[in-house]
Amino acid sequence: DASDRKTRKNAQSRARASKLRQRIDEIRNKPEGAKTDEELKLLGTFEDRRSRKNVRSRERALEKKGEIERILAIPEKERTQQERVDLEVALHAKSRKNEGDRLRRERIKLMGLKSGASLGVRGRPRKNREGGVQPLPPGAQMIPPSHPHLAGHPYGGAVSRTSGVPLSPVPTSLAAQQAAAGGVSPAGAAAGAFG
Repeated sequence: DASDRKTRKNAQSRARASKLRQRIDEIRNKPEGAKTDEELKLLGTFEDRRSRKNVRSRERALEKKGEIERILAIPEKERTQQERVDLEVALHAKSRKNEGDRLRRERIKLMGLKSGASLGVRGRPRKNREGGVQPLPPGAQMIPPSHPHLAGHPYGGAVSRTSGVPLSPVPTSLAAQQAAAGGVSPAGAAAGAFG
């Protein structure tokens, strides 16, 4: 009976938190002038609470790290039973976290996503002297954006015709210099620069 009550209260709490997060998202998406005083107050309260929780969480992590370092500084034979248990629990939690992080990175890698980076084009698009975006270099071709991160990107994703490797934009003058030096066509020089 007590566990049912606790489960029900937890479910209600999660529902309230979810509703609040949706409300906060709605407020954040409104233009600045359209937010009422009540909405601004709610947003401020939410941010303050979130900030306090983050600070406290950081403090607890530092306390735990300090305690582990203190235990590790004690020779193994001189550690108390409680210190051994605390150390084992902390090291097990750390290994579980590392394993989870490794699996997450592997999943991201398999999906072909790099955190925060566009696929196909590294860095920001180069600008020419007039301030516009440079045209694609010879040897690169446009491919339709097949991933949401590529949508709206000036290059969409430049790919070498020869190897299928994503290319960064190569300045036309560099491709011409490489072609003159190696006797390769500018298209071949641009494709070979990264292929």
